[in-house]
Amino acid sequence: MKKIGLLFAALLVPSMSFADEGNSAKINLVKKLYKTDARGYAVGTTYSKYAAPEFKKTIRQAYHIIDRINERTGELACEYSENYDMGLGNGDTKIRKLKIVPSSGNIVQVSFSDGSEAYNLKYDISCAGSRCLINDIVNNGESVREQYQRIVSKKRCD
Repeated sequence: MKKIGLLFAALLVPSMSFADEGNSAKINLVKKLYKTDARGYAVGTTYSKYAAPEFKKTIRQAYHIIDRINERTGELACEYSENYDMGLGNGDTKIRKLKIVPSSGNIVQVSFSDGSEAYNLKYDISCAGSRCLINDIVNNGESVREQYQRIVSKKRCD
């Protein structure tokens, strides 16, 4: 019986370290997105740089449609921005109390405050080795990927 317990423990430890490696890679990716300067202002990179191929394609198609609509109307008829998708408003957000926590499956929960509002987002991130890609972001209970897919399928903003 002891041998079975030791064998199970020996098999479990490597799988736990693989899970920890995957989680740390996911956390490191999210940290790149929410990097701040010395004063606490967001200066991180946009998520599309790390989007999975299908998600990236949808983002590009949606922005192509958004740009055409805005050019045709001569105004900002469609106001979509990766900063808003990430909870960073117009890009001059001061991030306070950033918390990045791996959850079940591919989900990484991100919470922070800008001083007046609290933000809670979920990132769906899959990793192969240390290379991680973002499949979706859920902000205010709404899938960013689905928002862009609607723009692409309807050829207009809602």
